[in-house]
Amino acid sequence: MNSNVRISAIPAQYARPKQESFFSLWILAGISDFGRARLESPSITFTQSEHAQQLATHWQLSRYDWAAIRSHTRIPHLTLSEPLQQMLKDYQLSLADIFLLGLCGEVENSHWLNLAFAELQTPDQHPRPRVHLVCELLNDLFDADVTPIDLVNHPLVSAGILQVVGDEPWPLRHLQVDGLLWSLLTGATVIWPSTKQLVGDEPLVPDALQQPLAILAQHIRLGRAHTIVLRGARATAIHVARELARYLNIQPIKIAPELWARDKALHLAATYGKWLPVIEPVLGPGEIYQLPDAAAMAQVVICGHEGIVQGRASVELDIPGFSLQERQMLWQSYLSSPDLAQELAESSLIDGASIQTLSHMAQTQAAREQLPLKRQHILDSRLHLGNHRLRQLAQPVLRQVDSNALVLPAGVDQQLNQLIQRCKKRETLWQDLGCTAQASVNLGIRVLFSGESGTGKTLAASYIATQLGAPLYRVDLASVMNKYIGETEKNLGLLLDEAAASDTILLLDEADALFGKRTDTGGAGDRFANMLTNYLLTRIETHPGIAILTSNGRSRIDSAFTRRLDAIIEFIPPAAAERYLIWQSHLGARNPGDQFCQLLASYSELPGGFIRNAVLTAATHINSAENQTIPPGILLRALMDEYRKLGKAIPTKLEHLAQSLAAQ
Repeated sequence: MNSNVRISAIPAQYARPKQESFFSLWILAGISDFGRARLESPSITFTQSEHAQQLATHWQLSRYDWAAIRSHTRIPHLTLSEPLQQMLKDYQLSLADIFLLGLCGEVENSHWLNLAFAELQTPDQHPRPRVHLVCELLNDLFDADVTPIDLVNHPLVSAGILQVVGDEPWPLRHLQVDGLLWSLLTGATVIWPSTKQLVGDEPLVPDALQQPLAILAQHIRLGRAHTIVLRGARATAIHVARELARYLNIQPIKIAPELWARDKALHLAATYGKWLPVIEPVLGPGEIYQLPDAAAMAQVVICGHEGIVQGRASVELDIPGFSLQERQMLWQSYLSSPDLAQELAESSLIDGASIQTLSHMAQTQAAREQLPLKRQHILDSRLHLGNHRLRQLAQPVLRQVDSNALVLPAGVDQQLNQLIQRCKKRETLWQDLGCTAQASVNLGIRVLFSGESGTGKTLAASYIATQLGAPLYRVDLASVMNKYIGETEKNLGLLLDEAAASDTILLLDEADALFGKRTDTGGAGDRFANMLTNYLLTRIETHPGIAILTSNGRSRIDSAFTRRLDAIIEFIPPAAAERYLIWQSHLGARNPGDQFCQLLASYSELPGGFIRNAVLTAATHINSAENQTIPPGILLRALMDEYRKLGKAIPTKLEHLAQSLAAQ
């Protein structure tokens, strides 16, 4: 060591360094001294290094050699950042340990160190330190006796803070610290790649959760809780995680499950950056998600009602919905209209985050149209509110159907209106009922529309959604069904969870494919189908939303499911009087005449879906720019084409009518 160098005055170029640089200067000073002493012909990287002079000047030392600096160095002198101070306490690090950590970390930040290590390791010239060189540095600078085996078994290596990289013999491997982790440890603000900080306005959390969250935060501080599983609506769960982080005074960070499973440096960053990891796996029935044993204060897992989460000191929290009063207060705070707030609160069982988003969307739409905010703006916004997860498994049905557009037999029409009233009162229906009813409260409505194709089942579903002001999604069975075991159940669970969170009406068309009768043949395919039906029977029974199933015949649906239905509505083929009204409502201004419509209604028993097809086919043969009616002959031929498509014989009366028109 060069121990004879002295200074008599403080040169101007050695002015006081920034406080946060003392630690870095200490590292660089040690390396400079080591290089000058060990290298036969050190380059200007070492000969012109002034790190020791700067540090000695600030510490008011009479000498600026490493021996003087080392004897003076105490932990407070290094002005370590808060994360490094915490790590020092956690691992009981000595000065040599801190030097080791800083040495490997500053390589990611200092070009001078890159050059120094390249020169010290000539001819290898690796910019990061090899194990043998680190051992020599520690032994020389701190009078230690460290071997390569000691180094690779160091607590900082075992914890994953230091990484020993390579497949060479131990002395030839090199040491490194993740660059982002080192930036965080030295006090920098770090945004980790592929993560998202959960920030925003004040979290919107049901009042019923405030006290449990405060207690949970206390348990986390005491180490009694570590893995927090939030089950319920995803948007509300995000707000709950943010609220929990607020109680803990740490930053919530959303992290992909696969990233959290593999990135050990991210675990350390969460610990020393005071982050609350929020992970959101998609789990199916019986699927197990094993969390890594990260050292962070806590880790939050957001999932639906399926799957099992395993982790240290696990606590599960079921997220309740917002009460009617809470929803009304939220709507009023955004809309400043008590009457509209009450109406919206009663008609839609959605969470606070959705209310906030819908309010902003509706206000934007009203401002764009230069109109005062109205109920229709909210309903339009709700229909177009993006739900990417739901759209992966179902398609939105955006058509609005009023009572004039729906022609049904009187009995069916009455049943539909009763169903709509039941849906409107599904939250308050249970009030003041007996204890047995109160013990089985379920806000869900399950209904089956049974009838032949074209009798108006799908149109009726749109009518219900229009009356309730709720979005309607038609389930895509091709997207839901999966050949891999467990994936279909996972898709269905996700579908029901997302629909419940947004209070979306689900339309399961041709439900026989999912709720068909179970068989007893014993084949592998039949066993799989039976298991799927069993799962659905259990899951749909607890679904808190509205689900409409359609089938061409109720006899095709498993009897165990029909017992769980709140209503079964039979869509019978329309009689002549209804068919006449259906022709009228479809033709509108293109009507060739009431008398001809009466003839078609009398001679053809095809229901509304086929009447619609015939009208659209006939309309293609006229000039839409002109306000002309559809000629009777064209309309009749279009109707007869529907019979040919179905492979049915054309009624004799229709053929006679066609001949009569041709003769005119």
